[in-house]
Amino acid sequence: MAEINSDADVDTLIWSTLQGSTCAQDYLDFIRHASGRLASYEDAFLLAERYWRPVDESEQVQLFPSKFPEIIAEVQAQTDGGNPVAMLHLGQFFTKGIGMKADETTGQAWLRRGADLGNADCMILLGHSLRKTDWTAARQVLEHAVSLGHDFAHLELAEIDPQRRLYHLEQALKSENSYVYALYGEHLVKQSQTEQEKAQYVQWVRRAATEGDTYGCLLLSSWYGSGNAGCAKDPEVANYWLRKGSELGSASCYSMLGHHGFYAEDGKLDFLNDLRRASMLGDTWSQSILGWHGVWRGQTVQAQEEGVFWLRTAARLGYKAAMFRLSEALRAGRGTKVDNAQAINWLELFVSWR
Repeated sequence: MAEINSDADVDTLIWSTLQGSTCAQDYLDFIRHASGRLASYEDAFLLAERYWRPVDESEQVQLFPSKFPEIIAEVQAQTDGGNPVAMLHLGQFFTKGIGMKADETTGQAWLRRGADLGNADCMILLGHSLRKTDWTAARQVLEHAVSLGHDFAHLELAEIDPQRRLYHLEQALKSENSYVYALYGEHLVKQSQTEQEKAQYVQWVRRAATEGDTYGCLLLSSWYGSGNAGCAKDPEVANYWLRKGSELGSASCYSMLGHHGFYAEDGKLDFLNDLRRASMLGDTWSQSILGWHGVWRGQTVQAQEEGVFWLRTAARLGYKAAMFRLSEALRAGRGTKVDNAQAINWLELFVSWR
């Protein structure tokens, strides 16, 4: 096996290993892992759509065995020689639940091994993971990364130290990272008092989006869609940036494309495909809307059953609106048998959920 030295090497390994897989989740995990980088997203989506079935992820993997265990084993084999890039990606697999159920503890252990070898990306991702539960430990890791000259770590410190957010963002700019440009521009726009100032700082976000940062694409779309931040309202430009972000595998951009299409007065946008792709990548708002549409507007039993599947998926992930919509479907017997007991259970959970 070729040595792993970069993100692109891992993407190539995953994509080549997946050839011939009939597990839809394999292709979705490839998209999730590579999101924001140049990769074969459209091909991966087409294969995921070909093999996808409206069954739970665990059942889908049982029906269609995953090739990710093979990928994980190959990456792990390279850690024996002290390869920190392999450790970085194992950390990502475990912390993000790529090809497996998420395991933050094991992921952090791999990231710590890479960080101990001096790998900056491991340090920063470890800090990102730690700040979910232990800000003190996260700060120690990130400040150590900064002391070694890794300016991108300031981006994570900006979340831990909000009083000095602007300072950290300015320091992070030295990393010349497009995501930093997007967050820096967003921060300055929020602090600006006039439209002229906002228009000036939007250029940072535009630079990020142009360079392929999906969050920058999402911000520009929002501003052009609403006519804010010094951007003249222009739905076509808004959709252009969303499409650019979606082409880089962004679930959020697919979700917003679906949102625009769902509420469009002319109804011409192909919003169902966008909602479905966002739903397959785990976006709960999209799952809930797609589920509602399938249950109440689906013209076949199959479409209605798929709608119930998406409502149930979003509800189990804690999306409150989906709980109510699922309760309605169960009570009415749309896409499922009438089940008043379950309908009441989901309605009670909807009322109590915060």
